[in-house]
Amino acid sequence: MADDNLEQRLASPKGGSDLENKVEESDWKLKNILWDTTKYLPFAGLAYLIGGPASLLAPIGLGFGKYLANRKKKKKTTWKDMRRTLAVANFGGALAYWAYAIPDFIIGSPVSLAGKIMKTLAFNPLMTAPWIGWYRATTYITQKYGGWGLVKSLFNGKIFSYLKEAYNEDLKKKYISSVAEAFLTLSPIHFYSMNYLANPTSRVALATFNDVLFSLIAGEEGLLKTLKRKFIGDKKETNPAYNPSLPGTQPAYTPAYR
Repeated sequence: MADDNLEQRLASPKGGSDLENKVEESDWKLKNILWDTTKYLPFAGLAYLIGGPASLLAPIGLGFGKYLANRKKKKKTTWKDMRRTLAVANFGGALAYWAYAIPDFIIGSPVSLAGKIMKTLAFNPLMTAPWIGWYRATTYITQKYGGWGLVKSLFNGKIFSYLKEAYNEDLKKKYISSVAEAFLTLSPIHFYSMNYLANPTSRVALATFNDVLFSLIAGEEGLLKTLKRKFIGDKKETNPAYNPSLPGTQPAYTPAYR
């Protein structure tokens, strides 16, 4: 009987339909990881030429931070999602190497406290602000169109429309808050790394801890926003479907904790 078969499927350990079971199947498979890594090797080599070992350090912090941000949202981290984060972080580390190096050419190695503060400000926010803009835009594009979609867009001209979309959908709403929170949260660590670590690669190595914090900031789970939700709560948002002129409709609000 059809009803008996349905009851058996629902009572089975897997439950649900075959399609549902396939959706739940994890993509964290060795063959997927090896194949994707092999395809990406030329780009990893390019990133290494730009930033040296620093290009291999940022993926550690940003990858772990991505996992923590997803976990706080109760969202499953897939390999597809993680590989895109690691690719962006690979070049992010290469660019971070030079972002950490530039203040040395501008200010050198100050001795006074005022000089050290000025050097920190030369890095954060002057160096981190454009890096955050690049990171948010690149992350938005790769998460929506894929890494290869980003690469292709550089040759077919679609990169300009992608950047415009990233600005309207992400940067316009979240860039300023990300820069402000990164400045307030990470400044003490940047003060130490810029003034007491001479090698830019060593600074990027220390920044792997920064990257974990920054991933939470970029993932809307930063320290300040978490504290705001805990002690103040989110602002109530009116349901767009609510129309006071129509009978039977009721206003709905977004709860403080999702």
